[in-house]
Amino acid sequence: MRRVLITVAAFAFSTALFTSSSSAQQPTIILSGTSYTQNFDGIGSGLPDGWSVNTAATAGSLGNPVTFAVAKTAWSSTTGQFANYASATADAGTNFAGSESATVQAANLNRALAVRTTAAFGDPGAAFLLHLQNTTNLGSFQLNLDMLLLSVQTRSNIWTVDYGIGATPTTFTSVGIYNSLGTSSGGVFGKINRTFSFGSALDNQSQDVWIRIATFTATAGSGTRPTVGIDNVTLTYTTAAAVTNPVVITSQPQSRTNNAGSTATFTVSASGTAPIAYQWLKEGTPLFDGGNLFGANASLLTMTNVSSTDAGHYAVVLSNPANTVTSSIVTLTVNDPIITTQPVSRTNVAGDIANFFVGAAGTAPISYRWYFNGTNALAVGTTNSLNLTNVQTLDQGSYSAVITDAAGSVTSSVATLTLKATPSTRIAEWDFDEIGLVATNPAPLIGTGTAALVGGTSGSFSTGTFSDPAGPPGALNSGWNIAAFPAQGTNNKTAGVQCNVSTTGYQHILLTWEERHSNTASKYNRLQYSTNGTDFVDYDVMTMNATDNSFVLFSIDLSSVPGVNNNVNFAFRLVSEFESTAIGTANANYDAITSYGTTGTIRYDLMRVFGDAASVLPSPIPLTIQQVGNSVVLSWTNPAFSLQSASDVTGPYTTISGAASPYTNAVSGAQQFFRLNAH
Repeated sequence: MRRVLITVAAFAFSTALFTSSSSAQQPTIILSGTSYTQNFDGIGSGLPDGWSVNTAATAGSLGNPVTFAVAKTAWSSTTGQFANYASATADAGTNFAGSESATVQAANLNRALAVRTTAAFGDPGAAFLLHLQNTTNLGSFQLNLDMLLLSVQTRSNIWTVDYGIGATPTTFTSVGIYNSLGTSSGGVFGKINRTFSFGSALDNQSQDVWIRIATFTATAGSGTRPTVGIDNVTLTYTTAAAVTNPVVITSQPQSRTNNAGSTATFTVSASGTAPIAYQWLKEGTPLFDGGNLFGANASLLTMTNVSSTDAGHYAVVLSNPANTVTSSIVTLTVNDPIITTQPVSRTNVAGDIANFFVGAAGTAPISYRWYFNGTNALAVGTTNSLNLTNVQTLDQGSYSAVITDAAGSVTSSVATLTLKATPSTRIAEWDFDEIGLVATNPAPLIGTGTAALVGGTSGSFSTGTFSDPAGPPGALNSGWNIAAFPAQGTNNKTAGVQCNVSTTGYQHILLTWEERHSNTASKYNRLQYSTNGTDFVDYDVMTMNATDNSFVLFSIDLSSVPGVNNNVNFAFRLVSEFESTAIGTANANYDAITSYGTTGTIRYDLMRVFGDAASVLPSPIPLTIQQVGNSVVLSWTNPAFSLQSASDVTGPYTTISGAASPYTNAVSGAQQFFRLNAH
């Protein structure tokens, strides 16, 4: 779609070329053979026979001839005139870039006829005309030319390609309408080749025939007008001959239903003697290329970004010199408005911002009304997102949106807001908001503790999560962006981030954070904890399956883990992990959402440590662990505790019958974990 639209833009600028400067009317052309060509390489001596440039043209008037400037003119000239410009192609056949100097342009032998309009010259009413003496015994006319955009600027306009019959015609028939594009709409320097068919309209005319490209409305937008031109014009035709094969429709267009914002197409197939002319109709009125529609004069009609205004009844008229036929009438139905992205349920921590988003397409303007629990209207307007600040328990519930436009309304699915239950105290919190922080060791916003990079990773600050109470992601809301992870298949569970936080005086420890992976980062992250600040034990695996680079809330409850409560040396870290150790496959490599790469990043925000204050916490249990020969000897002094063991750190643990201090365990067989438990 995009390429075709650019093509239309280029043509529109080319037609603009014909609109600006001046020339007295030249002698008419008498056609011979089966084609006429003009490359404009000789326009340093004036316009070729048959060509003229006019201003003050209207839908019912040729306009007034004006003077053509034969001097070589640079593309960037702002003088309102038709002039002699270098073409978009160099003499060697290569395309210019558009930045060539005036000297290079002047030396180019490949010339083009181009125009620059101004408020006082040709805007609107500029026209470029080819004058044929007659077309007696000739038919099947087609026009082919290169449309040039030689100076891309901000304005755009609409050009009509039409024809008139007679010495001074007052009636013109359009064969196409095109929009020029400025820089904001994707206009680019260069050329594009286009062909226009006149069907049988110019066949065997004994009168004068005018082929014209003109603009009847002023340029749109503000700023500077472009320099546009034409080159390599070819008019082809055949000698008059009897057409024996009439047009027959072999495949009728079909009715269809589209969602708003999508692309709708109608197509027709036919047989018969070429050329066959096509004219699509809507509700019986001829269509023209422009806006979201193109192919009005082709077998395939395309409408992009459809809305309710495009709905209706369509048909196509096909003709050649033998006959004219009309297709069956078909219907385009448009579901308008339509929801393209449904709001997603989310979980937040109290105090966060909760953000809901809905995507919709339809007939502008579109309005949005958000509802809480189906009844209370929260927000009304043109915003398709709902931001709830400082969410609390009463904000939990269901949220939905009603989208309304001129064609009707539609209701989104329901998304639920849930608040994560947390212990009463935030022992520490990192929001990683960039101002005043160091990316290698960012300080917490709440409480005390340290955050550091481990395993050779690097840190920086980038856009944070929308949940951050600091406000929308941006300059004041950032996250800790971690990069430089290990090469594929190396350093498993070593690279990531580490936080050390004292839990002295607290129990029921809960960790929460939001995490965002790029598509090439490992999708497995392992949480490890330490009770001495140095040695780390594997805990849960976090798996990131999101493919939209969004933040996801994770939480880990450590309340049942021995040694985490009331511990000045408590620490935890998040490290990237092979798939084999994360979920037990045979893939001893990092796996990613798409494909793993060392340029992948993992971003963290709102990293929090919660706990409940405890009025009485147990005193540390003196436990001595020694290796004696091939055995491990465990000793403890408090007889109120019994020794338990398990094959995994998370249990289940069972009491070892008859175990007393000191207890000896041989270093052999499967791994074992031990803990002391009060009777």
